[in-house]
Amino acid sequence: MTVRRGQRYEVLKDTPAICMTYWKAPYTGGLEVVVPAGEVLVVTVDPPPSATGADLVPERYDALLVRFIPPEERSAPTFGGYSLCLMFDQIGANCRLV
Repeated sequence: MTVRRGQRYEVLKDTPAICMTYWKAPYTGGLEVVVPAGEVLVVTVDPPPSATGADLVPERYDALLVRFIPPEERSAPTFGGYSLCLMFDQIGANCRLV
């Protein structure tokens, strides 16, 4: 499977993912989430040749922000955003290129 920056994938069935949080501080975090069927995810960067997964953001970023990120984190002044990590095999099995 070749995953490239800018590709859009529709999630065909609820899919577990790692939600990585970014901060305006020397800290990163993350949690496990389930991306609901029907969401469209966009690949943010070309994965390096050794990668086994991709970094993606949902097109409905703000709606899933509220769903995935606890209120105390998303309202923190140092909260900088989030992205999702899906393994290539998850993308191949649970998503379709749109």
